[in-house]
Amino acid sequence: MENLRQLPFVREMIVEAVESISGQISYREIISWINSNYSGINEKTIRAQIIVLTVNHESRVHYPEINTPRITRSDNVYDFLFRLRKGEGVVERYEVEKHGIWEVYQSSDNKLKIRRQIDNLTDKVFTPNDILVLPQKTVP
Repeated sequence: MENLRQLPFVREMIVEAVESISGQISYREIISWINSNYSGINEKTIRAQIIVLTVNHESRVHYPEINTPRITRSDNVYDFLFRLRKGEGVVERYEVEKHGIWEVYQSSDNKLKIRRQIDNLTDKVFTPNDILVLPQKTVP
């Protein structure tokens, strides 16, 4: 029996493509890299998986991989890309320190949505130097 080579998951192919080109990369470049290294991969599947892997893409919540509320993490296999400019199809590798923490959350209309988390201020210890005192106006 012939030993068939097992293809990696499309998300793994995308990771390979992004890691082969440092910095920003377009959807078209990712698709081209995959097509030159693997054969027969559907372009729509590649585009869909790019969306799934992009922490700040609103449509990622429509895929089963991202269907529960959670905080993004750089060690999660599905939190790998960051979209640079909406509508231009340009991404780069997601870095928490650079791009911030993103969240899949349940909105008040009971839909899953994406938003950037505000830095956690509860870890800050406030001191008297943090208090701003405004001068009082005297009324004539």
